[in-house]
Amino acid sequence: MVSAVYGSEQSTALQLHRPEVCYAASGFRVTDVHGATLQLDDAALPVTRLMAALPGRPEPATYWTLLGGRPVADAVSFSWARLSSGLAGEIADGLLVRLSSVARDAPGQHALQQQFALELRRAMTPAHRTLVFGA
Repeated sequence: MVSAVYGSEQSTALQLHRPEVCYAASGFRVTDVHGATLQLDDAALPVTRLMAALPGRPEPATYWTLLGGRPVADAVSFSWARLSSGLAGEIADGLLVRLSSVARDAPGQHALQQQFALELRRAMTPAHRTLVFGA
């Protein structure tokens, strides 16, 4: 599954909802939340990986966030970057892209998600790559 969520501004009134929070709010048990890096040809993209599960429905996921078109590694870094841009008088836009699958083998699914991200990036024009994967 692929999900992309865009917000034209990231402020206290409007901000991205991280999958570990949304999954838990939907009744999933969320475990093994950790940072990783996707190597995408000439780009290294910081991502977060996790395992979400309902009874009979394990869902490993990989996601990344962009703030103002730049990849941001984690929630704390995102908050600091949002605050910094606000102090500079800018309200940056934000994008969250989530890849997930229904399967028990988290390491295998995370590898498959990495391969999907690589092929998706290669299929895009350079301008679209920047929009989805950052500058």
